[in-house]
Amino acid sequence: MAKSKPHILIVDDKPDTVSPLSIEIGTKKRADVRCCRPDEVDTEGIKWAHLVLVDLDLEECSLGENIPLCCRARDGIALASVLRQHLRPKKDDPPTAFALLTGKIGTLADPLPPQHARHLLAPMHNLEWVFLKNDKRLADQVAILADAVMRIPSDWADGIQSAEEICGPLGLKKNDRVFERYQQDVEECHPPVYEFSQWTHGLAIVRWLLHRILVYPCFLWDEFRLAARLRLDPEDLAKTLGKKAGLWEGLHKHQYKGLLREFSGPRWWKSGVEMMVWDLTSGDPQNADLLRKTLSNLAGRNLKPSASDHPVVCVGKDYQPSGTLASIDDAVRIQPDDWPTYADAAWVLKKDAKSDPIIGNLVIRDDRDRLDR
Repeated sequence: MAKSKPHILIVDDKPDTVSPLSIEIGTKKRADVRCCRPDEVDTEGIKWAHLVLVDLDLEECSLGENIPLCCRARDGIALASVLRQHLRPKKDDPPTAFALLTGKIGTLADPLPPQHARHLLAPMHNLEWVFLKNDKRLADQVAILADAVMRIPSDWADGIQSAEEICGPLGLKKNDRVFERYQQDVEECHPPVYEFSQWTHGLAIVRWLLHRILVYPCFLWDEFRLAARLRLDPEDLAKTLGKKAGLWEGLHKHQYKGLLREFSGPRWWKSGVEMMVWDLTSGDPQNADLLRKTLSNLAGRNLKPSASDHPVVCVGKDYQPSGTLASIDDAVRIQPDDWPTYADAAWVLKKDAKSDPIIGNLVIRDDRDRLDR
């Protein structure tokens, strides 16, 4: 039986410019793709799609100057809103996600800074995501989002009765010895499992993962947070995991395997990693030397340690990991406006907090006296 593929509808006033994207997705056999102009979109096309991808710039859309202003979509944001309203799925209809495609992130973010994160811009415009035309992983990410929407259980349209119902799509199994712990971690991150799930046909869960989970260190850790906890150099750890043997086998058990698992790179369950560290160190999880020795034995070679025995992952101006680990003595915690209370602390280098007034103002009160140490 052939594996079903998600459907993607790309709406652009210049369809030829997005044909390479369509061809790349089709070549990889990740999804079935259709491209059309804004004036060619119909209800059937929207219902066919699991994901509607709309270009931001619609300057060459020939709708005619005589059409009333109220009937014109000024840009892709407006058009996506109109198309979503026309969709209005019935109870038994599958959900359809809407995303924006742009090469002008600065225009979209204005008056916010150009580096304003896409996980914040998307909900501001009632979108599932904002894709960048120059992103090297564009084709893969578009297909991954469409696939996640296709996999939303049909019975979620009736509403989700408990957080346990989303555990399967999150890749959890009830016979896992840490299932209850994982479920508790998920619940603490406030998944929209009641009113919003029925209202959005389950898209609220996809949005929650994209906007509130994958981008913040909560019950899932990215490769930088994983390296920090294991007290290892991030590049050396990535090289080791790339061989898919030894240490990879141990960590793979705790890797996130649910919806959108490939969207932003690999993620690991925080509680699973902590339990693994506990077992490897025989109940001495803060013993960095013992931990590295045990991990090196699993890897079959001496792993490069992190520069500090107590490293933290610092974020940049976009509040995403900067790619390096820093000593806790060289960093301070900040509280950005949108940083969830359930997420691990956000850290920045002291020198960045001192040199940038905006970042400096975000330093939490308890850490302000550490800036001059």
